[in-house]
Amino acid sequence: MTRFQSQRKQKYTMNLSTKQKQHLKGLAHPLKPVVMLGNNGLTEGVLAEIEQALEHHELIKVKIASEDRETKNLDRGRYRARNRRL
Repeated sequence: MTRFQSQRKQKYTMNLSTKQKQHLKGLAHPLKPVVMLGNNGLTEGVLAEIEQALEHHELIKVKIASEDRETKNLDRGRYRARNRRL
């Protein structure tokens, strides 16, 4: 883990209850996606875009452009495992 990744992890780490997650999902519902994942999935470039978007906005929506539910869940799981945010 690089120094930057360590600082980023400390900066954004939070434990949310189910109620808090539901509340944030409700707030995010009318938002338009700020970051879109393409066929390459979760790359370093996408992670950088997410970080930049979070610097400008408190809450963002990420669109996963895949018809396959398993692929979407895999990308979500990779992001969570990497960042331990949710």
